[in-house]
Amino acid sequence: MKVFIDTNILVSAMLFKKGRAYTAYEKLMKECECYISNTTISELKKVFNSKFKDKMPMLELFIKMTLKKINLINDTSVNYPLENTIRDKKDIYIYRNAKHLNCDAIISGDKDFLENTQLDIKVMSINEYLEEL
Repeated sequence: MKVFIDTNILVSAMLFKKGRAYTAYEKLMKECECYISNTTISELKKVFNSKFKDKMPMLELFIKMTLKKINLINDTSVNYPLENTIRDKKDIYIYRNAKHLNCDAIISGDKDFLENTQLDIKVMSINEYLEEL
């Protein structure tokens, strides 16, 4: 399965090594073709710099290890008609990249994505992903 991983999954995986997000993260890395983008990395750093500044060195190591197992892409600027159904406009890049890459799914904890029934890419929570496989 080809998936694009939302930033919130990576934040949770890094912070809670014994949680479901980390379990899903490990499973994703082993079983799927995974993608994140430059914007994902920027968002990770922004979140940690503002909320978990003391964990920045751990984040750098986490990013380094993640990039050994995951595909990092440059964000696409291609527009798609269904992106106008995304409420949180700063998340459009996730849909665009997933669509551009022909991903099977977006893995996200974002309620806006999970409740959006109009997208033509499956959006899965951590629990859905773990239960499906």
